[in-house]
Amino acid sequence: MTKSSKSAWKAAGENVSLPECPGDLSEPEYADLIYGKGCYNCNAPLAKNLYMPFRLRLCKNCYYADCGLGYQIASDYGEHVRKDKVVYRLAPYELADARFESDIEDDSWRLDYGEQRYDREVFSKVLHKYVRLKGQERTDYVKRRMEYTTKVMDVEQWFKDNDKRKENEKQAISDRRRESIFTKLKELGYNDEDFGLYDYGPDDHYTWHHLTEEPKELTDKIWKRIKPQLEEQIRTRRYFRANPS
Repeated sequence: MTKSSKSAWKAAGENVSLPECPGDLSEPEYADLIYGKGCYNCNAPLAKNLYMPFRLRLCKNCYYADCGLGYQIASDYGEHVRKDKVVYRLAPYELADARFESDIEDDSWRLDYGEQRYDREVFSKVLHKYVRLKGQERTDYVKRRMEYTTKVMDVEQWFKDNDKRKENEKQAISDRRRESIFTKLKELGYNDEDFGLYDYGPDDHYTWHHLTEEPKELTDKIWKRIKPQLEEQIRTRRYFRANPS
């Protein structure tokens, strides 16, 4: 990374309040991880899924091949290791996707029972060393690994929170667009009965949802373009309501 590129990278990070570059990554590595494309394992060019705890960007196939549930990996080291809640805090893990998170506020039970995903290679090495160490050596090792894992997961939490913030922003834009459209349609004489998510004919639901809830602010130009499509769809809906099969 050139000096000018490095300055641009730092400025970009400051503009979006990125966490500081983790100590185990160089700034070029951090930049590539966040903004780059391509699977780190198989070089699939379109892969862009970032797994920050593992310092990897992976395609779907490589993710499922290289990342496994903690309790399944720990089972290879014996039942007593699988049931040891400490081991699941010795390596970075992937937090549950915000779209599939449980409504339970405290999700620590997943971690206690190894229900999070880990980098198989990294977690296996940690477990291998953990079972070999005894007494004070194991205690010291656990302390170091937990400190490292906490730092890594703090960064992961930031990215998850940021993803959730982006999703909330998109949803807010969709909500504003829908309300603006419905207000304009009501001014034209249409009513709530015309706006429901029904299924009148081919692609009715998909088309209506796309036109009214696309996460783009409603502008005069967009309204002029979609108004005829919405009115045509409402006429079709009214016809089906008046002439049920």
